[in-house]
Amino acid sequence: MKDLTVFSLKEIQKKLNSINVKINLEHKETFPKERYRLLSFYQYKKRFVDISPQGYFSFSKLATSLVDFSFVRSLVASSYKRCGGPCFDPASFFVLYLCRYLDKFKSQKSFVSCLHDKDKGRCYRTYAGISDNRIPCEADFSHFKKQIKPEKFDEIFHILVEIVKRVGLITGKILSYDGTLFPTYANYKGCNYACEECKSIPLKDNFLKSLRYRIINSLNHPSKIILGKERCSFAICPKDDLPASVKKRPTFRTLSFSLVPQEEEQKEEKPSELAHVLGLEKRLSEEGLYLKLLSSSISRIDLTGDEPLVYVSCPRVPADLEAKIGYKRANHNPNKKVAVFGYQSMITTNIELEIGLELPVGCVSSPANELDRLLFYFRKRKTYRKTWIFALF
Repeated sequence: MKDLTVFSLKEIQKKLNSINVKINLEHKETFPKERYRLLSFYQYKKRFVDISPQGYFSFSKLATSLVDFSFVRSLVASSYKRCGGPCFDPASFFVLYLCRYLDKFKSQKSFVSCLHDKDKGRCYRTYAGISDNRIPCEADFSHFKKQIKPEKFDEIFHILVEIVKRVGLITGKILSYDGTLFPTYANYKGCNYACEECKSIPLKDNFLKSLRYRIINSLNHPSKIILGKERCSFAICPKDDLPASVKKRPTFRTLSFSLVPQEEEQKEEKPSELAHVLGLEKRLSEEGLYLKLLSSSISRIDLTGDEPLVYVSCPRVPADLEAKIGYKRANHNPNKKVAVFGYQSMITTNIELEIGLELPVGCVSSPANELDRLLFYFRKRKTYRKTWIFALF
């Protein structure tokens, strides 16, 4: 039976004392802003970790008591400039992100709410070196992530995994891979192939002419006009890279309108913009009708050419363009598939059989419609290159 004394809290603290010093010596780049221009300042401090007889303890307190995160300041120094206003210490932000993950807060909003609480958030403010009168909000967290970019997060996680590796808790001899689907916050609007170009699709040159002719034809047969009835105009998806499985090109609504009786207020104060674009204001006024625009996907109209060119934004474009539809088996019925609009995550876990320990050491995310085997191949290549990414987010 393996002696686990070397993995006791006391022994790990001894190892980390020298490891923390070495890590900080390896990262000496000076942060461009002076300390007095920082709204917070993280400092490593050892704290007594109370472990109950049942084995309960604070994960965030344990992590911040063992690891010195001062290296974060040097690692992200290139993402900041000497000029500009004051900012929060990046080491403080990373400690807060770590605490949120370790203490399993469901959302950034709930964590920030706890952070601002006088009593509940005191421990997190203490760990991160944040004063009670300068507490970051959700926008500050978003700005920090945008400031340092995902590549810097990967570098920080790489160092964290290296620290755990030096302690001896991971060897990389046995790795397991598990793929899982998770939803995005954006709503699925009906298209799994949307891209950035779908926000500005040029319609046919004769789109406005055809619409004008359609309305004039209705005006020429007033007995067939149903006042207030919604009329729609559609366009065919022009994408050239649709998969072969899509046999019929999808269509989408470009605009909808109706013909209603014209009132004096509309005639004088609210002229129809659509009627103006089509040049039908006079004809509609003669018929005592008003062209009411109900909905429109038109993003812009180019008037520089001989004929106006209309661009539309497809209403089926989701806010998150990278997320896709993937399928998984239902929890209570393995024979049934459930659609998930979001991403697929391949998590790499290091397994140490001798000490009975499993730790996540890597994570690769991709759109939900990608196959597990592709992610597995990509994950193996990254593991062989020893580019570890600690799976915290």
